Amino acid sequence: MPEVQTETSEREFPADLEGMRSLVKKCRARERQLKFEIESRQEENDGVIADNLKQNEELRALNVELQKFNLELEAKVQARTLELEASKHALEEHAQKLQELGVAKEALMHMIVHDMKNPLTVVLGTLGLFKNQTHNLESELHGMLINSFGQAQKLLSMIEEILFISRMQTKEFQLKPRQVDLKNLVGECTRTMEKTLGRKNLRFSVSLPPGPCLVMADPDMVERVVNNLLNNSIKYAPGESEICVTLNFANNVPTLGVANHGDPIPREYHEKIFELFTRVNAKDTQLSGTGLGLAFCKLAVEAHGGSLWVTSPLDTEDQGACFSFTLPSVSAA
Repeated sequence: MPEVQTETSEREFPADLEGMRSLVKKCRARERQLKFEIESRQEENDGVIADNLKQNEELRALNVELQKFNLELEAKVQARTLELEASKHALEEHAQKLQELGVAKEALMHMIVHDMKNPLTVVLGTLGLFKNQTHNLESELHGMLINSFGQAQKLLSMIEEILFISRMQTKEFQLKPRQVDLKNLVGECTRTMEKTLGRKNLRFSVSLPPGPCLVMADPDMVERVVNNLLNNSIKYAPGESEICVTLNFANNVPTLGVANHGDPIPREYHEKIFELFTRVNAKDTQLSGTGLGLAFCKLAVEAHGGSLWVTSPLDTEDQGACFSFTLPSVSAA
């Protein structure tokens, strides 16, 4: 039976004394090396821990500062919020007072203008009676009466426009729409206006569609809009020129344009001229007047569901201004 050898240690120790001493030296050297490595790692760990502690202290200090800043910021926000709320309340009160003053002003203006209308109507009636008595009046006096009658009619028209605008703005006005042939209405307006063209030797160029142009509209309002636009174009047209009146029915949308060959209207005024009581002090342009007529026209057209605008070419020989508006057709309505 073979002999079994048992290994009692992984390391074989030398049998002689010198070998033992050498092994002891190596073990001690290894021990010192391991101890040095352990101490070095401990120093590194101590340094990391110290750095971590320092960073933690800095973070705590920053957190304290941040909390302090947040508290100060919150206090400032609360104070500013209170200031804004107080300002908002003051502005609301101011706006309410302005609104009340505006309503009172509109009511006062409406009352004054309405009270002016009645005596003016009496004056017009009296002037009309004297105007027709040509055989009893000298020619100069008759001319003065005719002029006074015309100016009084203009004043009455302005009063009626102010009253209409006031009622439109307060939603008190009610249109009385019915089926209207815009073609016939425009034709009647131009024929009536022809007698005013002679003073400046003007002429109408009227283009109307062959068939009817039916719209749902208040005929009195639309007639006044057309007359205002015709008067406006006549007023600012140069002598011996043409007033172009064009009515078309493209895409089932009736569109009327009234154009003259006067001075162009700068583009920056194309919206402003429709504002109430707007008068732009621009010499030799089509922008003077009472500031009522175009505002009235825009309100009246938009009350019908239409639109009113102006175009004025500045870089062509065919300068001037063209005021156009649309109205809903009967079929569209």
